[in-house]
Amino acid sequence: MPQISWKNEDLSDRITFEYSEDVSERIDVNVENGVPVVYANRTGLVFLAKVFAKMASDQHSEGFHVHLGKNLDPDEGEMLRIVRTE
Repeated sequence: MPQISWKNEDLSDRITFEYSEDVSERIDVNVENGVPVVYANRTGLVFLAKVFAKMASDQHSEGFHVHLGKNLDPDEGEMLRIVRTE
């Protein structure tokens, strides 16, 4: 099964997910009246939950981050950045 990975610049910190070729996740973020709003279908929400859970593990260092494109399509440009802080 194909995989998607995010890693830091020195490759020591990484998150990897397996995915299906027929992507069903729908995720978009808009700013409405100054407030970020996440629009996502069920599979998109499950995906985001997995990202947050993996980033919360002790194996990821401060500053580790992922860039997500709309509907997880990197060609769509960045719609959300998630950064781990301490």
